[in-house]
Amino acid sequence: MSKKAFVIIGLGFGDEGKGLVTDYLCHKHPNSLVIRFNGGHQAGHTVVASDGQKHTLSCFGAGTLRGVPTYWSNYCTFSLAYFLEEYEALKITPKLFLYKLCPITTHYDVLFNRAIEVSRGASRHGRPEWVSVQQLNVILL
Repeated sequence: MSKKAFVIIGLGFGDEGKGLVTDYLCHKHPNSLVIRFNGGHQAGHTVVASDGQKHTLSCFGAGTLRGVPTYWSNYCTFSLAYFLEEYEALKITPKLFLYKLCPITTHYDVLFNRAIEVSRGASRHGRPEWVSVQQLNVILL
């Protein structure tokens, strides 16, 4: 029995259609697993299910509305607050597997990052809650 692996990687700064491609592949291969291998809750993969349900997934993989489970790797930062918000918005019970040592983003990280961005004034980098201190540590390791 042979198995296939599809790797979808964006080479830009987002909006390349990674979620759309992943959703399509999950439709064609329903016994799959979507692996979130880097980043965190700042993702925004918009998918539309066959019943018209539309959702922008951040904490769950783009195959979630098709019943495909998501594996959250040790290179993704996990935010319980954003996870719970998204979980409550979904009309299904998604399947999610977390690596036991994945970095956690807390509300303290968000506040700390916001303070850094405010101190930069006109030189700010963007939305401060997107990249956590833990995520920077993972990137630098």
